[in-house]
Amino acid sequence: MTLEKTSEMPAVKTRLDYVDVAKGMMILAVVLSHAWFANSDILGWYLPFSMPVFFFLSGFTYKPGRSYGLNIRRRAVSLLLPYFIFCAVLNLFFPVYAGLVKQISMMSYTYLPKPGALWLAVLKADALNMLMSTPMWFLVALFTASLIFFALAGWTRKSLERTIAAAVILVAAAVVIDILKKGTLVWFIDLAPYAAALMLIGTYCGEKKLYVKP
Repeated sequence: MTLEKTSEMPAVKTRLDYVDVAKGMMILAVVLSHAWFANSDILGWYLPFSMPVFFFLSGFTYKPGRSYGLNIRRRAVSLLLPYFIFCAVLNLFFPVYAGLVKQISMMSYTYLPKPGALWLAVLKADALNMLMSTPMWFLVALFTASLIFFALAGWTRKSLERTIAAAVILVAAAVVIDILKKGTLVWFIDLAPYAAALMLIGTYCGEKKLYVKP
């Protein structure tokens, strides 16, 4: 008895090539704006869009259907766990780092906090005082913004009017926080409303497929 051959179903493609390309371009922009061989001040003016695009794309690739608690737990694992592990590993080398700073000029670092203060800065996500761990700010900022984003995404993702209204309110709240705040707020509370607004706009665009299909 012979079995009839059946054609295999093609694998479902879950990644969007143009989103990956956009992320790659933004990563390159971030690297160039911080590169030692380039004028970061000039590139900072020409490449100010790189980090906002990351927040936008985070919303663009949002997949509905999960509960708020599950979304936050997934973000905690994917963002906060790498953040704390990376910071812990780097800060264990703080004595070596401190010795290097005393011997050579390290950018604008004119002081070195005590190790205990450095660990506290990591727990507070105080990017200005994390020194070696400063580049990890984006993970914490995205997590804090996600606390707002996941609470609103289900309500706004199919409505342009709701998306615009939520984005305007969030930006207005961020402006008020910027005016009232004294110094840098921990866990990027001041940045979170801006980022969440971009994520909501990204979600609406992704929901409405406002892009050219390949």
